[in-house]
Amino acid sequence: MEIEKLAMLIPIIGVLLPAIFILAGLVIAIAAFRHRAKRNQLEHQERMLALEKGVALPEAVMPPARQSNPYFWGIVMVAFGLALLVGYAVDGAVEFIIWGAIFLFVGAAVLTANLLNIKHRRERDEKLSALSDNTADSGSA
Repeated sequence: MEIEKLAMLIPIIGVLLPAIFILAGLVIAIAAFRHRAKRNQLEHQERMLALEKGVALPEAVMPPARQSNPYFWGIVMVAFGLALLVGYAVDGAVEFIIWGAIFLFVGAAVLTANLLNIKHRRERDEKLSALSDNTADSGSA
């Protein structure tokens, strides 16, 4: 009897749980939007008061820039591709292994592109610093 009641609740929980998480996400997004709008409004009021009084404008408060990992999406795609390859190979679904290979190779391409981009940037920065050092040396002589 108890097992039958629990079995009847599983589909209900399966529908309610995602709905609750979606609503919670929306509430959090709305709260964050309102907080940002309120902060911008207070910053605007502060600037207007400073202009009225002839005081120097306060510096804008900017959060520090987030450092992004250039390898993140490449690693994610390689891992996802490997997971698909292993999963389909273990399951015996050979016809779907191509999907794992696609993600694996795209991830490898993204990683390679990021490696080459970083190498190119490093070489360009070295050339620019060498040029600026040569310009500084010739200007002081």
